[in-house]
Amino acid sequence: MNEKVDSNKCKSSENKREKSYTLPSDFKLLESFIKKNKVELMEHTLTTIERSIENKLEVIELFHFENTDYVITLSQKEFLENVENIFQFYLQTEQYELCTRLKKIESLLKIENEKVKK
Repeated sequence: MNEKVDSNKCKSSENKREKSYTLPSDFKLLESFIKKNKVELMEHTLTTIERSIENKLEVIELFHFENTDYVITLSQKEFLENVENIFQFYLQTEQYELCTRLKKIESLLKIENEKVKK
């Protein structure tokens, strides 16, 4: 989702900006950057989701585009789906050593989702 971040939803948007990952604005550069850094980008996503669980954030800013005000955000509702997608990628690429962390995050998210439902 590309949008400007609502600072009321993210604690201190300035802090989030510092922690977000910068992506190239040019599409061709972006495409090659993602291919080259896919695992690193996934790890950044997981780390940011973990921090958001700890800090009970509803929305997180994952990435921002170089020289723009545009960012990619995830809402709490999208965390679990993203973790599951990353897990599938790690299974397909046989990076099993990374799967334990994902299962832990997935469990935390399921616990948080149950709390919200009650």
